[in-house]
Parts: sequence; structure tokens; C-alpha cells
Amino acid sequence: VLPYDYDGYEDASNKVGDILYSYIDEHHGAIEQVSCDESYLEFYFEDEVSVARGNDIPYSVDHIETVERLRSIGDQIRKQILDETGCTASIGIGKNKLLAKLATNHVKEKGGNGFYIVDDWKCFLKGIHLRTLPGVGYKMNQKLQDHGLTQVCDIWDLSEGELSRIIGPRTACKLYKYCYGNDDRLVKPAERKTIGAECNYGVRFDGPYGVDHMILGLAKEVEKRMNNVGVLGRHITLKVKVRQVGAGQPGKFNGHGMCDDHSKSCKIPVNSATRDSTIIANSAMKLYSDMDLDKNDIRGMGIVISNLEVEKYENGPNAISSWLRYGDVINYSKTSDDDSTNEHIKEPSPNEAITDETYTGIPSNYKASVITTPSTFSTRYSTKS
Repeated sequence: VLPYDYDGYEDASNKVGDILYSYIDEHHGAIEQVSCDESYLEFYFEDEVSVARGNDIPYSVDHIETVERLRSIGDQIRKQILDETGCTASIGIGKNKLLAKLATNHVKEKGGNGFYIVDDWKCFLKGIHLRTLPGVGYKMNQKLQDHGLTQVCDIWDLSEGELSRIIGPRTACKLYKYCYGNDDRLVKPAERKTIGAECNYGVRFDGPYGVDHMILGLAKEVEKRMNNVGVLGRHITLKVKVRQVGAGQPGKFNGHGMCDDHSKSCKIPVNSATRDSTIIANSAMKLYSDMDLDKNDIRGMGIVISNLEVEKYENGPNAISSWLRYGDVINYSKTSDDDSTNEHIKEPSPNEAITDETYTGIPSNYKASVITTPSTFSTRYSTKS
């Protein structure tokens, strides 16, 4: 019996988490980690101009471009996970958690290490077994089978009232929604503890650029990611991969090969939380000097910022991005056509799907930057065999 490699699991999980968070930062999204090897990601895409919504125009040019964009992101995520952890990843993409999860299951059933986009929910769900839907356990499945109901398409022949008489009104309401591709469960992000950036490929200091150049580059990337999610930090950790003594050539060209991991931390020496890349770079260089490492043996570096604080936003040109991040920091108001009184508009949750009603409530000067249908990724990864 092989022993459990808990340290290895934790290391792979942390690396995958860093990868997924980098995409969430870029697209003002949310991530919900279900377990050490499974997560939901929700992305919101911003653009300079208004775009057609996929639900309204299923096969519009804009919709096709969005699908291709999702396909590209899925490929990038899978490649990064494989490069940095040696693990394969299965990704399902849909307009909500249900469809994303079922799409991931579809990939796993085909052998894994791929992704599937649910573009037509009805075609996709038609042959899905009811047993695979959330909340359908052994006993309920038996009850449904007793009435000749085994697949999602069987439910389409019933009214919700008829299904209620079989499994009860509350359960029937939920199952009926699922069978029509609807799921109002939110992607619920856990509180973020850290944010960072690292590079473990092609790191060699035998050319014109030194350690200071790399650290400044990492610091600028960290600043960008922190800015995207609106956080500041007070604590810094520098992570360095150092080539092991006697290690041969890495298996991959310019890879890091066999390394020892080193890290050193300190409080960022400023009076308040920050994300300033110059301050971060200076702190990281001080940590590097204290570590007393041979730069010729360095094969990877990373900067992690912790003790995070949420930055407070006021109304302004970046208000829509703030709303997508936090929801409760903006007071939307509009002026009535009849008089100058302000009518308060209900503030939507940042993790809530942007419905037509919500879209109508967003001030017109913000609407052009919003695609109203978020895309949900369900991601699972496993050790490559």
C-alpha cells in the first residue's frame, strides 16, 4: 500500500489555487473551492462596447466569440495546471453551477483531461440520468423509476404539479428547474487570504537581466492582480526554487528540474496596507539579500502578499468594476423624469447572475461594459497517470 502524500496534495492544491485566482482576478469573478481538487469559477467579461447576450441571441456572432474565448481560457488553465503540477484537469463550462458540474462529469466519463462547453442546454440535458442531478439520492431515484422517470427528458413530459404528486412540492420545484437547465445557486467565494505571482519556467540569470529585474516584474504583476480585486496587503513572502546539489538536466527544456524550496517573510515596512509595486519589489529584494542564495542556482521565484484588506470604493468611473467585486459599496440612484427626486435602485449581489431585471437597474453609463450572462467553470484535476 502506497503512503498518502499529504504534502504533495497540499502543494498541488495551492498551485492550482494560484492559477485559478489569477484568472478570477483578470475577469472580476468569484471562486468557490469545493474540495482540494474541485472548484467553481464564475467569470464576468467586460468590453468597451455593448454585446449581444447569449440567451437572447443563441447563435449571434458575439455569442460565438464568447464561446471561443471560453474555450481559449479553458485550454490555458488546463495547460498551466499540467505544466506547474503534472496534474491533468477536467473543465466543464455552462451558464450556472448545475450545467458546469454536469459538463465536468461528461468530460470525466470520456476519460478526463479535457473540457466541454454546454452551448445548448436542451440537447445536453436530454440524455442525462436523473440520478446524476443534485439532490437525487438512491431512494428518490427509485421513486422516480417506479413512475418510469429515468432521464431528464422524461420530466419534460410532466407538469410541475404532476411531479409534485410523486416526490413532493419542494423537491419537485427544484428538480423541475434543474431539468430545464436552471440553477440559482450562487458561486460563493471563501475569504481570500493571499494573492501573489510566481514564475518557475525559464528562470536563468546568466544573461543581461538580474534578480532585481525579475522581482520588479513579479511585483508589478502582483500589483495588477491586487488592483483587479481591490485589495491591499501588509505582509510579504518571497518564494525561491533553488537547484538541488547534483541535480541533472531538467526533464523539460528550461524547466526548473529538481529543486529545494526556500521562503522568507516580513511585514511590509509602511504605515498602511499597500499594493505599490515599488514598495513590494524593495521589500522582496531585502528578503532575497537576507536569504544569501547563489543566483546561478535559482530556478523559480514568487511573491505572495498576505494580511489582505479590502479597499473601499466611492462612486466614480470604476464603479461597475467595484460592484462586480463587492456589490455593497455602490449606491445606484437615478433621476426621475418627472422631478429631481432620487429613486433608489436595488443593489445586486456581485455573485448573482445578471438577469434582465438587474441589467435594467444598472445605470446606462455602466451598461456598455457588461455582458449580462456570467459563465461558470467547474474544474477538477487529478494526478496524471
